[in-house]
Amino acid sequence: IKVLVLGATNCGGEKAVQPSTEVVKLLLSRAEGDGEMGEGWMHAVFTPEFVRKNPVAVKAYQERAAVLPTPPDILGLQVQAVSSFNTWDRLPQVTTPTWILHGERDVIVPPPNAFILRMRIPWAATLILPGLGHDFPAQDPLYSSWIMKGILHCDSWNL
Repeated sequence: IKVLVLGATNCGGEKAVQPSTEVVKLLLSRAEGDGEMGEGWMHAVFTPEFVRKNPVAVKAYQERAAVLPTPPDILGLQVQAVSSFNTWDRLPQVTTPTWILHGERDVIVPPPNAFILRMRIPWAATLILPGLGHDFPAQDPLYSSWIMKGILHCDSWNL
């Protein structure tokens, strides 16, 4: 059985729930080349508690990003794509069984977006990951891989 897994995403357009003004400013500052992967960005990608309790993991994340940074022009294209796409009308055409994974504390793509997708995609299920932020695989790689293995090795699809 083929399975589609969507993580920390939305449908775009006017039906999508947008992040706060502060998070949008943070995203735009990174796209304009002003925003470093500093504390503000870490609090957007992860949860503030994770950043506070896991300084070694946060530093390693920042160091990995510094080795191969995303150029500002690419970040700008990403912001442009995110602000202009709209899949609302096409979502009912998705016929592949779909899992929608979303961090409960995602401030970049707010969690209500997972339920909007679930409402529009036939044969979809939503799994909200407790206590996790936007980059949930980096915040809790073991839990995220356990969830993914469970989804990919599932024999049945009972929604």
